[in-house]
Amino acid sequence: MKKLLSLLIFGLVILCSCDEPLGLWDPMKWKTNVSHMNKEHVIEVPSAGGTYILKCKNYAGFWISSIDGMELGYDEDMHNVAREWYTVIIEGNVMTVTIASNENPEDRVLDIGIRCGNATDDFTFEQSKAEER
Repeated sequence: MKKLLSLLIFGLVILCSCDEPLGLWDPMKWKTNVSHMNKEHVIEVPSAGGTYILKCKNYAGFWISSIDGMELGYDEDMHNVAREWYTVIIEGNVMTVTIASNENPEDRVLDIGIRCGNATDDFTFEQSKAEER
């Protein structure tokens, strides 16, 4: 019984001596072709649209957790989302976001939430309104 109690106490000491709490994941780190992205991951998109490639340097196998504040359901493809004016495709550790030209008289915004286990990140694409002719 003393051996079991000693082993249990030893196990608790080991568990409590960890530097990081259980479940804490490192922040996602990105390499991208985007030259105009601020620290909050806000990307300015011209009215002509464009394609943006974001490569996660420390996680593979991440997925889209939300689009425009709406959580994706388990029955939805969390690696390939296509809507009227944008597509988001994730292959391995690379996310490609393609935004069509904006012919509307108003700016538009795309918010993308990303998740890999307990690591999360998000990106906001702010597209300018159509150029006046």
